[in-house]
Amino acid sequence: MAVLAGAVVLVLGGCGASRPSENAGPGAPAIEGSEVTGRTVGGSDGDTTDRSVGAGTPAEPSEEPAGSQSSEEESPASSAPATAAPSTAPPPEEPAENPPEERPASDPSGDEEDVDPEFEVRLDELIAFVEQERGHEFVTRPVVDRYVGAEFVAAYDAILERDAVEYREDWQDGTDLYRALGVIDGSRSLESIFTSFADAGVLGFYDSESGRIVLRGDELDPMVETTLVHELVHALDDQIFDIDRPEYDDRDDEIAWAFSALLEGNATEIENRFRAGFTPSQIEAERQARRELSRGTSLSSFSDSFIDLQFSRYLHGFDLVSELWDDGRAAVDDALVDPPGTSEEVIDAELYLSGAGPDPNPVLPVADGEVFADGVFGQVAWKAILLDAVDFDTATRAAAGWGGDWYVAWRTGDRACVRVHVAADTPDDLDELANALERWVSAGADRSVFYPTADLIRVTACG
Repeated sequence: MAVLAGAVVLVLGGCGASRPSENAGPGAPAIEGSEVTGRTVGGSDGDTTDRSVGAGTPAEPSEEPAGSQSSEEESPASSAPATAAPSTAPPPEEPAENPPEERPASDPSGDEEDVDPEFEVRLDELIAFVEQERGHEFVTRPVVDRYVGAEFVAAYDAILERDAVEYREDWQDGTDLYRALGVIDGSRSLESIFTSFADAGVLGFYDSESGRIVLRGDELDPMVETTLVHELVHALDDQIFDIDRPEYDDRDDEIAWAFSALLEGNATEIENRFRAGFTPSQIEAERQARRELSRGTSLSSFSDSFIDLQFSRYLHGFDLVSELWDDGRAAVDDALVDPPGTSEEVIDAELYLSGAGPDPNPVLPVADGEVFADGVFGQVAWKAILLDAVDFDTATRAAAGWGGDWYVAWRTGDRACVRVHVAADTPDDLDELANALERWVSAGADRSVFYPTADLIRVTACG
C-alpha cells in the first residue's frame, strides 16, 4: 500500500491505514490504499501548518464552518505555531546560476526543453536545506511534478479514484461508520468528500508508491517553496524509514493515525524552520498567495467533526515532534521506528516518552449484527465526534479524560450502527465525558447512552 503524504487523511480510530494519506485514525476502520502526505494552506495570518484531510496541503478556507470557534480560539483547523528554531540556511532571494551536475533533472520525461533550469537549481538548494535540518541524506533525488489549477486537482482525484476502486470495500466501511456517527450525512461518501477537500485547496502531496512529489503551482513563490520543503521531508523520511507500512492497517489501535501525526508534525517542524529565514517581503508574499488561493473556497459543507479529524494530526503531531526535537534528531528517528499506538500518547508526549503504554480496553461491547469493523476510537476521535453537539473547549476537556474504549460496527438494512464502551481515567473524568455524550445523543437521531457499570459508558448510534 502506497503512502500519500501531506494530502488528505482519514482519521477515525481503531484500525488505522491510509487513503491518500488517509491514515485511519481514531475510531474508524482502516481504509487501505495509497498514503498521501502533504500540507494545506495555513491560517489567515500566513502560517502554513498542514491542514489537510489526509496527506496533502489544503488551502485556507475563506469562511469558517458552521459552529466553529473564533479565530482567536484554538480550533481544529488552526495551523501549528510557527515557532521552530531559525533555519541555518535561509532561502535566498535569487537562485544560484547553475544546478549541480551530479543531480539529474527532476523532469521524468527526460526532454530537455521541458526542464526548468531555475526550478532545478532551487530544488537542489531546498534538498540541501532539508538534508541539513533533518540530519539525513536522500538516497535518490526526488521527482517533483508541478500542476496548475484543475490539472492538480485532476492528479489528486486520480489517486483517490484509484484507491477507491482497489479498496472499495474498505472505503464503504469507512463511509458507513462515519454516517453512523454523524460525521458525514447519509447522502455523501468518503470518496466524494475527499475529492471536495482537494478542490478546496490541497497545496501538494507526496505519493510513496511512485516516490513523487506533486505541487499545486509552477511558480517558485514562497508558498510553493514552503509546500515543497514540507513534501521533501516526507520523501526523505520515506527513503530512510519506509513510511508505507501496510502492517499498521491490520492493527486495531490508533497506530496508523499516530504514525501519520508524526510524519506531518516532522514535516511541519522543518517547514517552519525554513519559513523562519524569510524576509518580511517573503512572509507577506506567502500570506498573499494563500489569500488568493483560498478565495472562493469554503469548508462550510464539512462538519466540524470531519474537519477536526483531518486537521488534528497536524496540530498534535507538531506538538509531539517539537518535544522530540528538544531531545535531538535521534528521538525523532526512534519515534518513526516505534511510533505511539494511541492518539492519547501523541497528545501527551510525556505519556509516550515514559513508556507507560495505552490505557487497557474496557469490557467489549456486543453488536446486534455481523461486525464489519471494530477497534479503538481514541481520544482524538471522541473530541471530534463531540463537536457535533458541544463547543471546542468542552469537547477537548471531555475527551482528555479518556481511559480506553472499544467499538463494534454492524449493518442493519441500508444503515450502519456502532456501539462503543468507553472508560475514563477518574470518576470526575467519567462524569465530564458522560455529560458531553448526553448532549451529543440529544443532538442527533438514533443515538443512546447507557451506563452498564459505575465506571463504563455505552454509546450506540445508527445512521
